[in-house]
Amino acid sequence: MASLSRIEVETDPVLRLYLDPLHPRTRLPRQCPQRHRVQHQDSGGAGATSGAAFTRRLKVPLNKNQGGYASIYLVTGEITASGAGADDIYYQKNDSGQLELRFNTATAILADRNSSIGKEECTQAIATSPTAEPLRRLAKGTLICATGRDGGVALLQILEQPDQSGTLPLMETYWAP
Repeated sequence: MASLSRIEVETDPVLRLYLDPLHPRTRLPRQCPQRHRVQHQDSGGAGATSGAAFTRRLKVPLNKNQGGYASIYLVTGEITASGAGADDIYYQKNDSGQLELRFNTATAILADRNSSIGKEECTQAIATSPTAEPLRRLAKGTLICATGRDGGVALLQILEQPDQSGTLPLMETYWAP
């Protein structure tokens, strides 16, 4: 039976976190920039089981107070303004002022924009076509497969180009190992 219950935690009028109380990895971020919004929806059933899929809509802000840097943690959906090297993906402005995503885990950028791609296709893409280059073309519909620090696999889709403030909307589907 799927769990649709959520706890809404408001720690700031602008900051809202939606957490699944049954998911063992649910925890409050150590540090969150203002205007950070994470929605965690359990689409894989109650509790965390091996291979379960979780879908999250992420809004990744370009934190201008921290040098234009945001860390993305795939396993939890956490976004912080710090964590260089410990994060899975980071979003920043490069030296020439262009927005980009950089990757600290095995990653593949998919040419196909079919959002129905599953865990097996992502795992195969990472194994056969990994990339070490940053992604600078942040176009709507771009699909990214990446591994999480726990060995799971994520499919990220860019929902829209970054807005004027630099916020990048993503949809993440994460398959636990």
